[in-house]
Amino acid sequence: RADGGNTQLGTWSNHDLKIVRNSTIKASITSNGLCFNSDTAAANALDDYEEGTWSPGINSGTANFGNAYYTKVGRFVNATVFVSGMSPRTANSGIQITNLPFQANGIFVAPLGLHRVIGDQGNGYFAYVSDNTTTIDLLQYPWSQQGWKSLNHNQIQHATAAYIIITVSYQTD
Repeated sequence: RADGGNTQLGTWSNHDLKIVRNSTIKASITSNGLCFNSDTAAANALDDYEEGTWSPGINSGTANFGNAYYTKVGRFVNATVFVSGMSPRTANSGIQITNLPFQANGIFVAPLGLHRVIGDQGNGYFAYVSDNTTTIDLLQYPWSQQGWKSLNHNQIQHATAAYIIITVSYQTD
């Protein structure tokens, strides 16, 4: 308790730590995590925060990876990576970026940033994270066809200048 009696910081025994302003609780640290205002429900508590780098891989051949960062707040993860120098580009299989920092709980889709990757310009490109995986499938939605299809290794052009920027947000347990 500060001299004015309006600020409390500390705890005795098994009590919550509260941050109070003018007799109003603004935040509490409970056994469930960080709670805001007078809410103490476990489901609303922020119980995890983490940020760092991750080590992406690719399902076929090799690639260069840069800016592979993630932030995890509660059960939500935001991961980014810059992919370039994919080789060889002969496989007729879909491109997968592997080793996301946490396993996904659900299905999540995000747009991709591509530069000099493939020749046709009418497609929509997306990163697709499947339930119970740590992989990102690179997909395309061709304007001339119906339905999703994989962006394959053999569709990559301009090997030295092509790059893909991926930012995905997904949930984990």
